[in-house]
Amino acid sequence: MLFFRQALRDKLTLFTMALAFSLIAFWAQQKGGGVGSYAAYPVGDRIFNAAMAYIGYLLKTFWPENLSVFYPFDNDIPFIQGSLATLLVVALSAAAWRWGGYAKPLLVGWFWFIVTLIPTIGIIKIGDFSMADRYLYIPQIGLFIVFSWGAYQIATRWLNPIMVAVACCLIIGLLTLASYHQVKHWQSSGTLFAHALEVNPHNYFAHYAMGRLLASQREYDRALDHFSRAVNLAPDKYTMRIDFGRALIVKSRFREALEVLETLIPLNHPSHQRGELYFLKGLALMGMGRSGEAESNFIHALNTDSEEYANNVASKSDSGGTIDRGEIRVGVKRETSHLVYLAKIGYANWRLDQEKMYKKQKNASE
Repeated sequence: MLFFRQALRDKLTLFTMALAFSLIAFWAQQKGGGVGSYAAYPVGDRIFNAAMAYIGYLLKTFWPENLSVFYPFDNDIPFIQGSLATLLVVALSAAAWRWGGYAKPLLVGWFWFIVTLIPTIGIIKIGDFSMADRYLYIPQIGLFIVFSWGAYQIATRWLNPIMVAVACCLIIGLLTLASYHQVKHWQSSGTLFAHALEVNPHNYFAHYAMGRLLASQREYDRALDHFSRAVNLAPDKYTMRIDFGRALIVKSRFREALEVLETLIPLNHPSHQRGELYFLKGLALMGMGRSGEAESNFIHALNTDSEEYANNVASKSDSGGTIDRGEIRVGVKRETSHLVYLAKIGYANWRLDQEKMYKKQKNASE
């Protein structure tokens, strides 16, 4: 008992540091909107997801198959499947506790695995994923403790040393082949997200990432297909709808773009996202010939105080409109350096002058 108290006292500083950093991480995620609500992620779904993640991590440790860059959270885990996974985790933990007195590596290793995964297992929901391979590095040590000491005891008691050597070589060879197979998926962003879609065709994030990649390569038709699937799978994702709307505008599908963008509620998001939403809506409305409504959205984009829209709005202002230099100054974010601020103002004003001169000449020629 005295030894236990001394060990606990020695570790108290580490426990305190871990708690402090956990609280800081939680606060930062909450400020950034990364903490999921209980309405979006009910407690039952979180427990089932945690149990499925524990089993998934366990299986992937010993056979790394169907690895993915992103595992979307599943709100529709069947009750029987989730219950069986939960019972299995509880049963394995009870067995480790029961037999831990005779096999200390089993007790230490298993609960190392269980406890170190708790902060990222999803009971407190941070992010929109069900599990992540990067979270397994430290917990995996516990499984290796169980496997190493357990295999050693079995080998020394029951197996011939030559059989043990052959088995080890076979395991290393198989894992080497599996690693070689996995590395091929990381050759490029395209191969990475294509593999993620092979693992799970309903992976909204992989569809979205593939859409962005194809859009950057100007393959807009294929990009729109992936954006559409991503939005259908996760209709509440603001950024995905923004990128979907932008791609539709590039393809001159203005009415569809406006329908996508009008479903978003701008007040619930940061100013730079609101500015982008208003600006894209303005572009869609201009494409449909509704210049008055477009100009109203451009002014809203300026008033979000996001610097990137001043130059864009200057080039898109409609003839006879009311966008002026004062509004451009509102739209350009103040810089620490006054020279940088003045340079941005000057460039935006020059863009506005060029636009007005062009429109004046065009009207005169008509």
